[in-house]
Amino acid sequence: MTACGKGIVRVTYADKSIIPDYMAVDISIKSMIVAAWHRSTLNCLEENDVIPVYNSASVSKSVSNKELLDLGMKTLEQYPFDEMLWRPSIKFTTCFYYYYIVTVIEQVLPAIFVDALLELIGKQHKYKNVYQSI
Repeated sequence: MTACGKGIVRVTYADKSIIPDYMAVDISIKSMIVAAWHRSTLNCLEENDVIPVYNSASVSKSVSNKELLDLGMKTLEQYPFDEMLWRPSIKFTTCFYYYYIVTVIEQVLPAIFVDALLELIGKQHKYKNVYQSI
């Protein structure tokens, strides 16, 4: 989301309607502490006892990728980043080939162009390794 806000990432390989299982870190940590406490209060396991398995999820309070995008864009309008490469926007796609082509056209080639331009005018490269990770 930060890379999208800075204008570096322009496309993502995801479905807008999917509801990811994101969870706040504090909730996950609290769940681990409660699970450890619960396990410590049980008696020692015997051979026939079942080993307890603890799961933690946040599906009931999750939002879809579209809602997350809308919330992020609304927040960016109110509190924009100080330094942006391009105007923040994102495209969702479930087609890998479209994702790959748009990534090359809208992320890699502009990054190479900006890098070459900065090299020509002798400026320091802020986003030097952006395109090398793809």
